[in-house]
Amino acid sequence: MFTPVPLVARLTSGVDEVKALILRQRELVTQEAASSEGATRKPEARVKTVDNKGNISLGFTVSLDVEEVVYDDVDEKDKTPERRMLEESHKNLISVFAVKEEGDEADSSNAIMDGWDLKKIGPDGIEINLKFNDPINISVGDEPDLLLIQLDMSDFKDVNGETLPSSLVKYTRIPRQMSSKEEAEKVEDQGSTASGSAQNAVVSNVVVNVLMAGSLTLVWDLIEGLQVAYHLPLFNVKSPGSVNAFNNFFNQLASFDFLDTEEPNNDLFYIPELEPISLNFQNAGFGDTLLLTNLGFVFYVFLAHIVAIPLVLILILVSKKSRIVKKVSNKASGYLFWNGSIRFLMEGYLDFCLFAMMNAVAMDWSEQFLIVTICNYVTILMLSIIIGFPVFACFFFLYHITLWDDDKFQEKYGELWAGVHLGKKDAKWALIILPMIFFLRRLGLAYVLVFH
Repeated sequence: MFTPVPLVARLTSGVDEVKALILRQRELVTQEAASSEGATRKPEARVKTVDNKGNISLGFTVSLDVEEVVYDDVDEKDKTPERRMLEESHKNLISVFAVKEEGDEADSSNAIMDGWDLKKIGPDGIEINLKFNDPINISVGDEPDLLLIQLDMSDFKDVNGETLPSSLVKYTRIPRQMSSKEEAEKVEDQGSTASGSAQNAVVSNVVVNVLMAGSLTLVWDLIEGLQVAYHLPLFNVKSPGSVNAFNNFFNQLASFDFLDTEEPNNDLFYIPELEPISLNFQNAGFGDTLLLTNLGFVFYVFLAHIVAIPLVLILILVSKKSRIVKKVSNKASGYLFWNGSIRFLMEGYLDFCLFAMMNAVAMDWSEQFLIVTICNYVTILMLSIIIGFPVFACFFFLYHITLWDDDKFQEKYGELWAGVHLGKKDAKWALIILPMIFFLRRLGLAYVLVFH
């Protein structure tokens, strides 16, 4: 399974056989991790990102004793003979092939790639850059082109003396590429400018409205519109590499992913290597189906809301004995019950629907890994909330239709109609349709993205 066979020799048996070998290697590594969970983890290598400019990042799950060397910070003509020799020795540890698949036939001659450069190697991973012969025609067929990478790094150990398996082979789908370096630079400049402007607009509006005690309705509308636009490339259609690269600049703002949770997640749990829903999902950064890895920081915020409910109820019970506790409980309950929770649900609703459905599609109850089981239960809870809340809210607010003009009622539930005029008594019953449409559109969009 891990015999030292050159990748070019493996390809003589066909790409399908190589893919089958990779999946068997992954299964063995996963089984070994499952049998030793809680003990010392063995290092693994995983493809982290593949972008639209030919850049590939591989990460090690455990740091190895590899000296960090950055090769793309020096022009080729300025490299010393010693540096060239070191780079060549590092490149000999890695074999890279890009293969084009069309139906049952595959071309393993590496004709779609003119070579590759090693950008960086270090204890945490490897970065390389692919040189395609015709970047604009990458992954234009019915099936995306594949990148095959073989690592022979079993001589490098981690702090526990463990090593990567010898002749470890990885594969990933290659997204559509941009046509040239000049196009990539333009997209980089325009994307960073546009995303920076959007973030500045949101932050400045938040600051101004907080200082002036104004409404944040325009901010929420901007973010909600951006969320829908950001998820459109997930449809199962081919879009140019420049469009995908530009869209990725808005990830942080659209998904509220302000803190990188990858490292703490890996420290807390063993996260098995899983397949993405499709190439478009992979290209958007959703490399697997686990709720934790896709929601990121928002996953923990969601759990914090769930855990906070019993804690706040306890504070309310004991608040009579302390003025400070009562003040804290009033602030916390004022947010949690219910305007703050309603706003949190509305802003995260599309992602909650999308990632919960993704997790549900690939739900695994083998209980091999704790994090998979946790994600399964949180997925069930999340699906119950995102489906049950609109139905409950519809009946609840219709039942209390006479209270809609009451200030206390608005303080508790008014976020559902933020920015909507509630003055016409004969039209109040129709106002419940607005938030219902909001939820149903996002629920329908998530369903179509995952299941079609």
